[in-house]
Amino acid sequence: MTASISGLEEVQRNLQRKLDQAGGPMTERFVTEVLIAVGARAAPYTPVATSTLINSQYRRLRRAQKGWIGETGYGADYAMAVHEAEGKLLNTNTPRSPSRLGTVWGPNGQPGFLAKGVEEAIEKDIDGIISRSFRL
Repeated sequence: MTASISGLEEVQRNLQRKLDQAGGPMTERFVTEVLIAVGARAAPYTPVATSTLINSQYRRLRRAQKGWIGETGYGADYAMAVHEAEGKLLNTNTPRSPSRLGTVWGPNGQPGFLAKGVEEAIEKDIDGIISRSFRL
């Protein structure tokens, strides 16, 4: 009887240790992986003319009272305007001026590029991130 009680106590200690990790390092890892996935999924849709916009992509992670808060976005002054643009010239091969900058929206650029990255990350990456991050 004593052996089973000590075994139960060990299981309880291990479970508590894992739950403590889930609220700390495991959650931090999860949020970090989600931010990386969103950034990677948004990058192909980000218009590139001079590389300023794509190179301004950032991610921030900070501890909150009950977990972690992640933020990702673009720091270029004009990022919001481009993201929210209607995309009237999308797929029209309209040249930029000067012509060395290619075409408006570029080959893969799309309005709402960050939102598209979030949607794709949720659709294609989130299940794998959850299982890797919260493996108990």
